[in-house]
Amino acid sequence: MENQTTAAATEATAALIAAYDSQHPIYAAIAETLEGHRATTENPAAIAAAIITRAEADSKAGESARAVLVAVAGIGAITLGAIADGADLCAPGDAGFVFSAIGARGIEVAGEKRNGTIGLAIYPAHSIDAILAQAEGPAYLLGLAQKEMGLVAFRRLRLEPGVATVAELDESAKAMPADVTDFLVRQTASAGESFRSFNDHFTLFRKALAANPGTKAPAAALPAAKAEVLKSIRSASYAAANYGPVENLGWFTAVAKAFRVYLAGLQARGGEDAATANPADVDRWLAGRDSLDLGIKPAKEIADADSVDFSAFGF
Repeated sequence: MENQTTAAATEATAALIAAYDSQHPIYAAIAETLEGHRATTENPAAIAAAIITRAEADSKAGESARAVLVAVAGIGAITLGAIADGADLCAPGDAGFVFSAIGARGIEVAGEKRNGTIGLAIYPAHSIDAILAQAEGPAYLLGLAQKEMGLVAFRRLRLEPGVATVAELDESAKAMPADVTDFLVRQTASAGESFRSFNDHFTLFRKALAANPGTKAPAAALPAAKAEVLKSIRSASYAAANYGPVENLGWFTAVAKAFRVYLAGLQARGGEDAATANPADVDRWLAGRDSLDLGIKPAKEIADADSVDFSAFGF
């Protein structure tokens, strides 16, 4: 009996990992429930059950989401069904658990390559306070900050020798972040970074605003620097102090809501853009907008306020 059990276990671990492409109902259920990646104190069994229920409500799922694999820190690979049934997990951190989809690229579906997921990862979520309580904590956070700031600073300096001009280097240097707030707003390096949706997708979205007759006025009135737009979306006081006419018309909030619809569309269509298109980011920015204070910069005049129509963006 023991040999049979061992053989069965070996066979299970040797099985190939399944993948769920960006148009698969199981992928959609994971994306909708987790919004990509999140830390939560919610009961893991309840989250697992919610994913399973969402997936199995779609008649096209074709298989049970209970079989989805989950990499649990310190435990191993178990199924989503086992977690829904209350399987033992690693101990949570003081901020609960992180649930994250494990991304996969190049999934073959009917001769087409798509992005998607192979399952989930669960690991403890630790707060800044918990990290700082450790002797190594401050040095650990400082190292991360220095690395991320270096990545942000050098984004502007990726110029090709023999092609780029001194004038381009000069302009790039002027556009580099110079204060702490700028570094924080422009940070894009880490996978769970909440500004990545903005940095990856807002430029094309702004072009869509400018191309639409109903929204070309706010597109022209927005600050030229992306970092300034994001600060104004995240902080009502910053927008009012620096870009009062735009804020008074409610355009920063309206643009943010339209951007959320745009991100949701990218996420629903799948593909490479879906990996960093997270509508929940916009929800977080707007939720903290009335309390976040980011300082003061010069304001900009606007025109054509009466011609604005955001209806093309679905809200």
